[in-house]
Amino acid sequence: MSTLRVLRAVENSGDGASVSDVAEYMAVEHSTASRTVGAVVAAGLLTKAFATDDQRRCVLVLTDLGRSALATVTERRRELVAKTIADWPDSDVDTLVALLERLTDRFENSVSR
Repeated sequence: MSTLRVLRAVENSGDGASVSDVAEYMAVEHSTASRTVGAVVAAGLLTKAFATDDQRRCVLVLTDLGRSALATVTERRRELVAKTIADWPDSDVDTLVALLERLTDRFENSVSR
């Protein structure tokens, strides 16, 4: 699970994330994020590169393997959710979506504090 969260953090950063960005996204200490990032880099899912705007700064970039892994997990999750709620009435699906959005907002607001 933490590998996926690291990959999502980097994906969400757009132009490359720092280890600090990953730590913030995962709501963990920098040292914890650093160890996890190291394992993800060793697995070939991420690579470290110099930031284009500041050659002193190191950023994390998804490799082709990392992008493929994210796409696979995302598709499997979508299929699982679709299969799980296939027989639900539209009103129940709408309620689920609204509640998940509310939950996501709460999580994001609590992490950003």
